[in-house]
Amino acid sequence: MQQITARMLLLALVLVTGLGFSCNKTNQAGSGGGGTVSSGGNALQPNPATDFSFKTTGGQTQTTAQYLGKPLVVNFWADW
Repeated sequence: MQQITARMLLLALVLVTGLGFSCNKTNQAGSGGGGTVSSGGNALQPNPATDFSFKTTGGQTQTTAQYLGKPLVVNFWADW
């Protein structure tokens, strides 16, 4: 019984190792290196966020228009 368990464990280890190597395998065909990547003129243009207002923890009303042209991180939280 112990011998069967050891064989199963060894087989599982070999399978997991093989799976790990196959998942991390890199594409060797296109690894010429030294080149540059061009977007080909198909770059996405950013869309402006919808203007909305919100209250700060201090009770002041702010709008997203106040941050036009500046980076803004909006973090939505829910406590359910």
